[in-house]
Amino acid sequence: MTMKNLFPFTPAIRGLLAGAAMLSLLTGCLNAPMVDTTKYSAPKSVVIEDFPDMKVAAVIGVVVPKSYAFPGFHFSRHADFFYMDDELNELPADAPPLFQYQSAGILNAAIGNMVTGSEEKTQKRAEGFHGAVLARLPGFDMRKDFLASLRKSLEAQGITVTLSDAGRRNYPRHRWAAADAEGNKYPLGPLASSAPVDADLLVQISPVAFYMAPGGLNAYFRNASVGVALYNGRTKQFLGRQTLVFSNGGFAYQYMKYDTLVSDIPVAAPALREAVLSLVPQLVDLINARPVK
Repeated sequence: MTMKNLFPFTPAIRGLLAGAAMLSLLTGCLNAPMVDTTKYSAPKSVVIEDFPDMKVAAVIGVVVPKSYAFPGFHFSRHADFFYMDDELNELPADAPPLFQYQSAGILNAAIGNMVTGSEEKTQKRAEGFHGAVLARLPGFDMRKDFLASLRKSLEAQGITVTLSDAGRRNYPRHRWAAADAEGNKYPLGPLASSAPVDADLLVQISPVAFYMAPGGLNAYFRNASVGVALYNGRTKQFLGRQTLVFSNGGFAYQYMKYDTLVSDIPVAAPALREAVLSLVPQLVDLINARPVK
């Protein structure tokens, strides 16, 4: 029996497995960026920067929000797909050259290079998943619900919360100067020269939530993560960034076919919202200078 017969996968699936193996090596060798909670105390006031409407997405391919490869997934163009792009502004032309860095596991590589044949057709159909959700559930809005939950949780602890609409029409990017532990600068957005804010902390968030099938033979399952970047609001000091990831244990809300996922939208969409909202308590801990592992 030949090696080909031992592994009867399509080229797309074999490529996917190879990509997953490479990602496991990356994540085992590199360190995830973390917020340094020793640099600040529990705040009395915060400014939360708003962000664009979240897309309810369904994708085929490997998408790894907790990518440890510079510059990471959140606050970069790799996550832009998961936001509604009507009227959004692009990153300035003078952005740092490393903004063009191609990291393993990004959406374009996973879908563009690994998805072929029937999978490609299914993915084309899945591009309309957000519209299909709104057709069944008018007013479904994960951004609104996430911000409401975060605000309520912070105010319940006596923290004054102000929502800044400065990021509403821009893809999430670092507002002020930011660098990783080795001094590599993160790409900045159009608000890089903006003034300090009158609050203890400026909180930037980049939530994404989507159904992902690693390949055509795999089920769609829930994925959610929140990128967090914290600054001292008055001095603009960067306090660090971190990715909070939904733990998707068990087999609940898994769909072997895209059509099955669509037919179950009244259940599947709220379950996706539940996944991203489950990360709010961790985000609140981080804002309050309590480390989150």
